[in-house]
Amino acid sequence: MTIRKKIAPLFLVCFVALMFSNCGKKAADADSTDDADSSVDVSTSAVTAVGGAMDEESGGGFSMNSRSKATSVAEWMQSLLSPVIAWAADCSGRAKSQSCTAGVRSVTYSCSIGAASLSGTVALTYSDAGCAMSTNGYNVTRTVDTAITGRRGGSIKNKSTGVTDFQGNSYGAGVKMTKTAAGLDMDILGVEKILTKDSKTVFDISKKSTSTLKITGGLDRASRTIASGTLEIYHNVAKFKATHTFSNVKWTSAGCCYPTSGSMTIAYSNTSDAGTMTFGPGCGAYSLVVGSAAAKTGTMTECE
Repeated sequence: MTIRKKIAPLFLVCFVALMFSNCGKKAADADSTDDADSSVDVSTSAVTAVGGAMDEESGGGFSMNSRSKATSVAEWMQSLLSPVIAWAADCSGRAKSQSCTAGVRSVTYSCSIGAASLSGTVALTYSDAGCAMSTNGYNVTRTVDTAITGRRGGSIKNKSTGVTDFQGNSYGAGVKMTKTAAGLDMDILGVEKILTKDSKTVFDISKKSTSTLKITGGLDRASRTIASGTLEIYHNVAKFKATHTFSNVKWTSAGCCYPTSGSMTIAYSNTSDAGTMTFGPGCGAYSLVVGSAAAKTGTMTECE
């Protein structure tokens, strides 16, 4: 199995310094990592992509968990992305909380916490001019164009336009949700997260669904379930694709931004080994098994 390439476990030691000091150079120049770390990165990215979109439309709270508990690069990255910064008093909350203007709710960020600054826009564009999702067939599309910049050359971008992958494909834009008689359909049209340090790309993951994610129980965290659907995650630095198929992935608590039961099966583009990630029983707990390797267990610490 060869899922790894040039994503350093040193990230987990110097996750703040990467944005603000020379530690980022050491991390970017390192040449190896554990296979399971890259597997966790793409799988947690799958979870945060769908969870973040549902939280945005439902008006769910921002994640405020401890960054120091991150157990993979992707989990650490979530602690630096825009919604985590946006709960600060000098920012403006979620797009959902903004007024509706001709079918659009949007928020523009221009704020900072410590040495990090947040800029950019998140928008919710509805098919209904009143921003309603009350009738079957009504839909909303979430688009994101945000950046967090550190004072020493580090930058994280979260975008839904100009999305590309390592195979040269371009797609987008954003995440679309449509009301149905059974609940909601979610189609991830294209989203991407990119971490750069001194103009060098250190981390780049893009995502799109290949079959519609079927959501039952509503969007709120206490009751939502992704019954089925398939999501492709492209690890554009390590250059592999991981195809995630959801099976009854369920959230159960308003205070927990992660699923607590259910599973995803995973097919990787660069190995015949298959993976399975199961969730729970506690908030953020997961177990990932790839091929015949021992299970990788941990607790996810940050949501989008």
